[in-house]
Amino acid sequence: MEERKSERATILVVDDNLKNVQVLGGFLQGEGFDVEFALEGKSAINWISKQSFDLILLDIMMPEMDGYEVCTIIKQDPSNKDLPVIFITAKTDHDSIIKGFEVGAVDYITKPFIKSELLARVKTHIEIKQSRDRLAHYLKEIEDKSRNITASIEYAKNIQDALLKTSETFKELLPEHFILFEPKDIVSGDFYWFTCIDNIIVIAVMDCTGHGVPGALMSTLGMAFLNETVLGEKGYSDPIRYWRAFAKNL
Repeated sequence: MEERKSERATILVVDDNLKNVQVLGGFLQGEGFDVEFALEGKSAINWISKQSFDLILLDIMMPEMDGYEVCTIIKQDPSNKDLPVIFITAKTDHDSIIKGFEVGAVDYITKPFIKSELLARVKTHIEIKQSRDRLAHYLKEIEDKSRNITASIEYAKNIQDALLKTSETFKELLPEHFILFEPKDIVSGDFYWFTCIDNIIVIAVMDCTGHGVPGALMSTLGMAFLNETVLGEKGYSDPIRYWRAFAKNL
Protein backbone atom coordinates (compact mmCIF):
# COMPACT_ATOMS: atom_id res chain seq x y z
CA MET A 1 0.00 0.00 0.00
CA GLU A 2 1.35 3.42 -0.97
CA GLU A 3 2.42 5.63 1.93
CA ARG A 4 1.13 9.18 1.72
CA LYS A 5 3.66 11.99 1.86
CA SER A 6 1.40 14.53 3.55
CA GLU A 7 1.39 14.66 7.34
CA ARG A 8 -2.19 15.92 7.33
CA ALA A 9 -4.93 13.38 7.97
CA THR A 10 -6.47 12.01 4.79
CA ILE A 11 -10.18 11.25 4.50
CA LEU A 12 -11.93 9.28 1.76
CA VAL A 13 -15.50 10.46 1.08
CA VAL A 14 -17.68 7.84 -0.62
CA ASP A 15 -21.05 9.02 -1.92
CA ASP A 16 -22.85 8.58 -5.26
CA ASN A 17 -24.22 12.14 -5.02
CA LEU A 18 -21.62 14.51 -6.43
CA LYS A 19 -23.16 17.51 -4.64
CA ASN A 20 -22.79 15.75 -1.26
CA VAL A 21 -19.16 14.96 -2.11
CA GLN A 22 -18.48 18.59 -2.99
CA VAL A 23 -20.10 19.89 0.21
CA LEU A 24 -18.28 17.41 2.45
CA GLY A 25 -14.98 17.75 0.61
CA GLY A 26 -15.02 21.53 0.70
CA PHE A 27 -15.89 21.62 4.38
CA LEU A 28 -13.24 19.09 5.41
CA GLN A 29 -10.52 20.65 3.28
CA GLY A 30 -11.33 23.97 4.93
CA GLU A 31 -10.69 22.29 8.29
CA GLY A 32 -7.21 21.19 7.25
CA PHE A 33 -7.81 17.64 6.02
CA ASP A 34 -6.69 16.09 2.75
CA VAL A 35 -9.76 14.68 0.99
CA GLU A 36 -10.17 12.10 -1.76
CA PHE A 37 -13.52 10.92 -3.06
CA ALA A 38 -15.25 8.00 -4.77
CA LEU A 39 -18.71 8.00 -6.32
CA GLU A 40 -19.38 4.28 -5.89
CA GLY A 41 -18.25 1.29 -3.83
CA LYS A 42 -15.83 -0.41 -6.23
CA SER A 43 -13.88 2.80 -6.74
CA ALA A 44 -13.66 3.26 -2.97
CA ILE A 45 -12.29 -0.25 -2.45
CA ASN A 46 -9.76 0.32 -5.22
CA TRP A 47 -8.65 3.60 -3.59
CA ILE A 48 -8.18 1.93 -0.22
CA SER A 49 -6.07 -0.87 -1.73
CA LYS A 50 -3.60 1.69 -3.11
CA GLN A 51 -3.46 4.46 -0.52
CA SER A 52 -3.52 4.85 3.25
CA PHE A 53 -6.41 6.76 4.77
CA ASP A 54 -7.10 7.93 8.29
CA LEU A 55 -10.87 7.75 7.99
CA ILE A 56 -13.66 6.79 5.56
CA LEU A 57 -16.93 8.74 5.35
CA LEU A 58 -19.30 6.27 3.70
CA ASP A 59 -22.80 6.66 2.35
CA ILE A 60 -25.13 3.65 2.60
CA MET A 61 -27.59 4.06 -0.27
CA MET A 62 -25.49 3.65 -3.42
CA PRO A 63 -26.10 1.73 -6.68
CA GLU A 64 -24.60 -1.73 -7.37
CA MET A 65 -22.85 -1.96 -3.99
CA ASP A 66 -24.31 -0.30 -0.88
CA GLY A 67 -22.28 1.07 2.00
CA TYR A 68 -22.81 -2.00 4.18
CA GLU A 69 -21.19 -4.24 1.56
CA VAL A 70 -18.36 -1.78 1.01
CA CYS A 71 -17.64 -1.62 4.74
CA THR A 72 -17.77 -5.42 5.03
CA ILE A 73 -15.22 -5.83 2.21
CA ILE A 74 -12.95 -3.17 3.70
CA LYS A 75 -12.95 -4.87 7.10
CA GLN A 76 -12.17 -8.28 5.61
CA ASP A 77 -8.66 -7.03 4.92
CA PRO A 78 -6.64 -7.40 8.18
CA SER A 79 -4.62 -4.28 7.33
CA ASN A 80 -7.84 -2.25 7.53
CA LYS A 81 -9.11 -3.60 10.84
CA ASP A 82 -8.27 -0.32 12.60
CA LEU A 83 -9.35 1.95 9.74
CA PRO A 84 -12.32 3.96 11.08
CA VAL A 85 -15.44 4.00 8.92
CA ILE A 86 -18.22 6.47 9.66
CA PHE A 87 -21.54 6.02 7.92
CA ILE A 88 -23.09 9.32 6.86
CA THR A 89 -26.56 8.65 5.50
CA ALA A 90 -30.19 9.67 5.32
CA LYS A 91 -31.25 6.32 6.81
CA THR A 92 -32.32 7.09 10.35
CA ASP A 93 -34.17 3.92 11.42
CA HIS A 94 -32.92 1.87 14.33
CA ASP A 95 -32.21 -1.30 12.31
CA SER A 96 -30.03 0.56 9.80
CA ILE A 97 -27.99 2.13 12.57
CA ILE A 98 -27.45 -1.23 14.32
CA LYS A 99 -26.47 -2.89 11.05
CA GLY A 100 -23.95 -0.13 10.42
CA PHE A 101 -22.12 -0.96 13.63
CA GLU A 102 -22.43 -4.70 13.02
CA VAL A 103 -20.53 -4.48 9.70
CA GLY A 104 -17.66 -2.59 11.34
CA ALA A 105 -18.40 1.14 11.43
CA VAL A 106 -17.16 3.17 14.40
CA ASP A 107 -19.85 5.85 14.12
CA TYR A 108 -23.10 6.71 12.37
CA ILE A 109 -24.13 10.23 11.33
CA THR A 110 -27.49 11.09 9.79
CA LYS A 111 -28.14 13.62 7.04
CA PRO A 112 -28.57 16.50 7.06
CA PHE A 113 -25.51 16.67 9.32
CA ILE A 114 -24.47 19.41 11.70
CA LYS A 115 -20.99 20.60 10.70
CA SER A 116 -19.69 21.05 14.23
CA GLU A 117 -20.89 17.59 15.25
CA LEU A 118 -19.44 15.98 12.13
CA LEU A 119 -16.10 17.71 12.67
CA ALA A 120 -15.95 16.65 16.34
CA ARG A 121 -16.61 13.01 15.50
CA VAL A 122 -14.17 13.00 12.59
CA LYS A 123 -11.38 14.50 14.71
CA THR A 124 -12.03 12.09 17.57
CA HIS A 125 -11.82 8.96 15.42
CA ILE A 126 -8.80 10.21 13.50
CA GLU A 127 -6.97 10.95 16.76
CA ILE A 128 -7.79 7.45 18.03
CA LYS A 129 -6.59 5.89 14.78
CA GLN A 130 -3.37 7.90 14.67
CA SER A 131 -2.65 7.15 18.34
CA ARG A 132 -3.15 3.46 17.65
CA ASP A 133 -0.83 3.68 14.63
CA ARG A 134 1.87 5.37 16.70
CA LEU A 135 1.53 2.75 19.42
CA ALA A 136 1.80 -0.06 16.84
CA HIS A 137 4.91 1.63 15.40
CA TYR A 138 6.56 1.94 18.81
CA LEU A 139 5.70 -1.66 19.67
CA LYS A 140 7.27 -2.84 16.43
CA GLU A 141 10.40 -0.84 17.20
CA ILE A 142 10.58 -2.42 20.64
CA GLU A 143 10.03 -5.90 19.20
CA ASP A 144 12.74 -5.37 16.58
CA LYS A 145 15.22 -4.11 19.16
CA SER A 146 14.34 -6.93 21.54
CA ARG A 147 14.80 -9.46 18.74
CA ASN A 148 18.21 -8.00 17.86
CA ILE A 149 19.33 -7.95 21.49
CA THR A 150 18.16 -11.53 22.02
CA ALA A 151 19.98 -12.65 18.86
CA SER A 152 23.19 -11.03 20.16
CA ILE A 153 22.80 -12.70 23.55
CA GLU A 154 22.12 -16.06 21.89
CA TYR A 155 25.34 -15.64 19.93
CA ALA A 156 27.14 -14.76 23.15
CA LYS A 157 25.75 -18.00 24.60
CA ASN A 158 27.37 -19.95 21.76
CA ILE A 159 30.68 -18.31 22.60
CA GLN A 160 30.28 -19.07 26.30
CA ASP A 161 29.32 -22.69 25.55
CA ALA A 162 32.46 -23.03 23.46
CA LEU A 163 34.58 -21.67 26.30
CA LEU A 164 32.94 -24.01 28.80
CA LYS A 165 33.20 -27.09 26.60
CA THR A 166 35.23 -29.80 28.32
CA SER A 167 38.18 -31.35 26.55
CA GLU A 168 38.67 -34.96 25.51
CA THR A 169 41.38 -35.17 28.20
CA PHE A 170 38.80 -34.42 30.89
CA LYS A 171 36.59 -37.21 29.57
CA GLU A 172 39.54 -39.63 29.65
CA LEU A 173 40.59 -38.70 33.18
CA LEU A 174 37.05 -38.58 34.61
CA PRO A 175 34.96 -40.81 32.34
CA GLU A 176 32.03 -41.06 34.79
CA HIS A 177 31.53 -37.35 35.33
CA PHE A 178 28.53 -35.19 34.50
CA ILE A 179 27.96 -31.43 34.50
CA LEU A 180 24.70 -29.82 35.52
CA PHE A 181 24.76 -26.27 34.19
CA GLU A 182 21.46 -24.34 34.38
CA PRO A 183 21.93 -20.58 33.80
CA LYS A 184 19.35 -18.24 35.28
CA ASP A 185 19.40 -16.25 32.02
CA ILE A 186 20.50 -17.08 28.49
CA VAL A 187 24.13 -16.53 29.46
CA SER A 188 25.52 -17.20 32.89
CA GLY A 189 27.76 -15.50 35.41
CA ASP A 190 28.72 -18.87 36.87
CA PHE A 191 31.26 -21.13 35.17
CA TYR A 192 33.33 -24.23 35.51
CA TRP A 193 36.95 -24.67 34.47
CA PHE A 194 39.27 -27.64 34.07
CA THR A 195 42.90 -28.34 33.30
CA CYS A 196 45.44 -31.07 33.82
CA ILE A 197 49.06 -30.07 34.34
CA ASP A 198 51.97 -32.13 35.65
CA ASN A 199 49.50 -35.01 36.17
CA ILE A 200 47.51 -32.84 38.53
CA ILE A 201 43.84 -32.28 37.78
CA VAL A 202 42.66 -28.77 38.60
CA ILE A 203 38.89 -28.17 38.63
CA ALA A 204 37.23 -24.87 39.45
CA VAL A 205 33.50 -24.27 39.94
CA MET A 206 33.04 -20.54 40.19
CA ASP A 207 30.16 -18.32 41.24
CA CYS A 208 30.60 -14.86 39.72
CA THR A 209 28.70 -11.80 40.85
CA GLY A 210 25.66 -11.05 38.72
CA HIS A 211 23.63 -12.76 36.02
CA GLY A 212 23.06 -12.34 32.33
CA VAL A 213 25.48 -10.37 30.16
CA PRO A 214 27.39 -8.63 33.03
CA GLY A 215 27.86 -11.96 34.78
CA ALA A 216 28.93 -13.62 31.51
CA LEU A 217 31.61 -10.95 31.04
CA MET A 218 32.85 -11.65 34.55
CA SER A 219 32.92 -15.39 33.87
CA THR A 220 34.99 -14.83 30.71
CA LEU A 221 37.45 -12.74 32.71
CA GLY A 222 37.47 -15.43 35.39
CA MET A 223 38.42 -18.13 32.90
CA ALA A 224 41.13 -15.90 31.44
CA PHE A 225 42.56 -15.19 34.91
CA LEU A 226 42.52 -18.89 35.77
CA ASN A 227 44.43 -19.70 32.59
CA GLU A 228 46.97 -17.01 33.37
CA THR A 229 47.33 -17.85 37.06
CA VAL A 230 47.24 -21.64 36.96
CA LEU A 231 48.86 -22.35 33.63
CA GLY A 232 51.15 -19.34 33.54
CA GLU A 233 52.16 -18.97 37.19
CA LYS A 234 51.67 -22.61 38.20
CA GLY A 235 49.42 -21.44 41.03
CA TYR A 236 48.04 -24.95 41.56
CA SER A 237 51.25 -25.87 43.45
CA ASP A 238 50.77 -23.12 46.00
CA PRO A 239 47.02 -22.52 46.63
CA ILE A 240 47.55 -19.48 48.87
CA ARG A 241 49.76 -17.76 46.32
CA TYR A 242 47.37 -18.83 43.60
CA TRP A 243 44.34 -17.27 45.28
CA ARG A 244 46.27 -14.09 46.03
CA ALA A 245 47.28 -13.82 42.39
CA PHE A 246 43.73 -14.57 41.25
CA ALA A 247 42.28 -11.97 43.63
CA LYS A 248 44.87 -9.45 42.47
CA ASN A 249 43.75 -9.94 38.87
CA LEU A 250 40.13 -9.35 39.90
